[in-house]
Amino acid sequence: MNELALALSTLKEIKIEESFNIQEGERKRYKYAEGKGWEILLMVWGNNSQTPIHDHNGSKGWIRIIKGNLVERCFDKNPIYQIEKLLGLGTDSYIDDSIGTHQIVNPFQSVAVSLHLYSPSICNCNVYDENSKKWQIQNLVNHSFEGNFVK
Repeated sequence: MNELALALSTLKEIKIEESFNIQEGERKRYKYAEGKGWEILLMVWGNNSQTPIHDHNGSKGWIRIIKGNLVERCFDKNPIYQIEKLLGLGTDSYIDDSIGTHQIVNPFQSVAVSLHLYSPSICNCNVYDENSKKWQIQNLVNHSFEGNFVK
């Protein structure tokens, strides 16, 4: 089994042990694992948090919801809104730049947790500034683990 296939199978086995310290409107990005040409990130979403509309800078992206619910808003590259999908517990989703761009939102009153597998690893992406109506490159920053809450 190659490393990417192993990483994909790992997404189905990760479990949450404890709760996370996260505020309303806040989201945190943690690097969980990495290998040659891939990385797994754990994302924690406070209620009323969201990403900007963004691409994946050439990376392929898989998402698995492991706690709570999120909404994925999909756009074409202009970005013109296309569709909205509810991502519930255990739901998987996939995106790459040939499909379009997206925005992940937690409009719910509870914390959500998702795992993201990127291949290749992603350190920056293009985000859409809704005020200026322009795309801008954004460097992605990982948080440090605050405790031992994944296994």
